[in-house]
Amino acid sequence: AGPTSLVVGPDKAIWVTEFNTDKIARFDVQAKRFTDEIPVASQKNGARSGPGILINGPDGNIWFTELFGNQIARLNVHTKQTHKFSAPSAPSLGETNNPDAGTADEAQVETTMNLKPGETLGKTSGPGALVFSQDGAVWYVSIYSGKVARLAVK
Repeated sequence: AGPTSLVVGPDKAIWVTEFNTDKIARFDVQAKRFTDEIPVASQKNGARSGPGILINGPDGNIWFTELFGNQIARLNVHTKQTHKFSAPSAPSLGETNNPDAGTADEAQVETTMNLKPGETLGKTSGPGALVFSQDGAVWYVSIYSGKVARLAVK
């Protein structure tokens, strides 16, 4: 499965990314067993998404990165549904248009560090670690480009 990151979710369960199988698993601490495995692959052509870092968001959801899917996503722990935001809006390698990805109206790269005006992180940004700032924006590192970016979620 390739566990990569874990977090105690708002439901008090432990959530774990399964990097090698493109899933997020829920471990019920009281039952002492895994109760859910949620597929998070975002590629229609069978390419890997590579879920990585998990964090709790201020909105009560769990947020995670998709290294190969080139996306940042939120997971509602109650409905088990995900919503994905491109990081940035360019598709990842080999991906055709993803109907599950956020649109430019929902999420956009507002500010980037070390970028020239109009430059984006590119198709292979590979989002890694992420945090929320006090204004509710998601800041993340771009592993492949060596940059830091801000994603404003509306």
